[in-house]
Amino acid sequence: QANGSQAKEEVSQLIGALCAMLEEKRAALLQAIEECQQERLASLHGQIQEHQAMLENSGMVGYAQEVLKETDHPCFVQAAKQLHNRILRATDSLQSFRPAATASFSHFQLDVSRELKLLTDLAFIRAPEAPVIDTQRTYAYDQIFLCWRLPQHSPPAWHYTVEYRKTDAKAKGLKLWQRREEIRGTSALVEYLDTDSVYVLRVKGCNKAGFGEYSEDIYLHTPPAPVLNFFLDNRWGFNRDRLAISKDQRAVRSVPGIPMLFAAERLMTSCHLSIDLVIGDVAVTQGKSYWACCVDPSSYLVKVGVGLESKLQEWFQVPQ
Repeated sequence: QANGSQAKEEVSQLIGALCAMLEEKRAALLQAIEECQQERLASLHGQIQEHQAMLENSGMVGYAQEVLKETDHPCFVQAAKQLHNRILRATDSLQSFRPAATASFSHFQLDVSRELKLLTDLAFIRAPEAPVIDTQRTYAYDQIFLCWRLPQHSPPAWHYTVEYRKTDAKAKGLKLWQRREEIRGTSALVEYLDTDSVYVLRVKGCNKAGFGEYSEDIYLHTPPAPVLNFFLDNRWGFNRDRLAISKDQRAVRSVPGIPMLFAAERLMTSCHLSIDLVIGDVAVTQGKSYWACCVDPSSYLVKVGVGLESKLQEWFQVPQ
């Protein structure tokens, strides 16, 4: 009951603030029309006074009366010509009379269709729908990289929570979920995992309406041995005319050109093909290690393996 009353109070305050803003906007719009109306009335009033002056004593009528009082004939003729010219100018002015202000207020029109639609659609916000795990971009290596997205018509999420736990068929009970909270993006790294283990992960979004539903669980198997981190050695073993190692020494690619075309031709005609070898900068002497590589689908021939140090020294004269 207390929560319901609080929700009612919050809605009343928000609608009240919306009404107050509409009232302020209404007053501002009406004030703009009133100011324009007063400005036009002032212009018309000045124009009316100007034309009325032609009919009053201080104007043309008074001047005509003074001309009629003139007794000197030459002066009367001269004054009559000036009166005639003034009458012509006044007649032209009246014939071409245009009000100083227009009577139309057509440009003071409002289109509130968009606002009415927004008000019609005004409703309580919903929590985000269950995220969808992007299985194409999610993988487990030395860390788990989890990627997801919201359904197309889902309300937006302010942040996400990722939960994960290790599954163990031999354990009597389920392990507790571990959490990573306040994730602002749509991806997360989960670190410090056990090797050769299966982890289950799920994610949910949160906004002002609270948390939404969990995504479907996804199960990922960590590598069977500790991940071997190494760089590609850019000093030995490969032909720089055909291969190039990236600046971070994590990738190698073919160099377009005649040497690569010759190599491809020899491969297509089943001729002897010399292989370029790229070696790592870390030697594995004991224990178990795991590493993986990504091969471009357009590659014409790729082999991956582990070589004996003695053979490498023999082939490339590599220092021990």
